Amino acid sequence: MKKDLLNELLQINSWALNLRKLDQETIYQPLAEHKWSIAEILSHLMLWDRYILHERIPLMVPNASLKSDVNVSEMNSKASEYTRSKVSFEEIINNLVDSRERIVSILEHKTEDELSSTFKINNNELNLISYFKGTVQHDEHHMQQINDFLKS
Repeated sequence: MKKDLLNELLQINSWALNLRKLDQETIYQPLAEHKWSIAEILSHLMLWDRYILHERIPLMVPNASLKSDVNVSEMNSKASEYTRSKVSFEEIINNLVDSRERIVSILEHKTEDELSSTFKINNNELNLISYFKGTVQHDEHHMQQINDFLKS
């Protein structure tokens, strides 16, 4: 189960690296009216990974009771701002790949007991496996959005 989860978490990396061949117009074009561009979506995924790395994983210990105090709108705005800064698309991809590899490295060093020990976020009881299964679903949602856009 651990190996499967780690492989699922890493799928985003090879997928994102394949996007490097896209032209600038495609990368920064909104997927639809009032929607993000590919670059903004990748920034969004990368910033969430960084949040998980620095703000979540250290606190995800057995019996912990965490609060979900992140402002999603603010986090999403930061992703758009990051994309509009002087950062290149290559850097966005490299930063996403790096942050995801760091998450996987941490999880690789966890025992099965540590991965399945429960904690709470608000009133939701989770463990590292269920939490990161949610991360994979979030990845898949955005990957599908981009794949559909690229097919159209």
